[in-house]
Amino acid sequence: MISRYALSINALISAAPTQLCAGGTVQFGTPAAGPGYTYAWAFPGANPPASASTQNATATYPTAGPWTATLTVTDGGVNSSTNTQVVYVTACTPIQNTCTNWVFPFHCALSFATGMPVAFLGTVCGSGEPSAMISNSSGALLFYTD
Repeated sequence: MISRYALSINALISAAPTQLCAGGTVQFGTPAAGPGYTYAWAFPGANPPASASTQNATATYPTAGPWTATLTVTDGGVNSSTNTQVVYVTACTPIQNTCTNWVFPFHCALSFATGMPVAFLGTVCGSGEPSAMISNSSGALLFYTD
């Protein structure tokens, strides 16, 4: 008899963020779960840990580069699944001045406070008409152009 878990084992990886500055931390996870499941993560380039054995894990990347995380999920028997996720680490400097927040048309807003553009919660970026706004850390408008 084939177990319903054996048919659906999939080492699907979720990772956030997948683009970050050196020294940043990535949260990894997988929805793969079932009785007896084991997890084997490998994080080359991370410092520490270089590996984990839990369903969810974190890894901090101190140096720039594309780094590939690998997850192998085993169902406690002979069935397993392996998957990879690339994270892109950049040697960037966070912006901590009046150029931190950028707002675009059609509900798109980005923060550069981490050094990488990160969408504000609840915004969707994908408009074709450019414009820009600069605000201070309190959100006061300093400059706008369209």
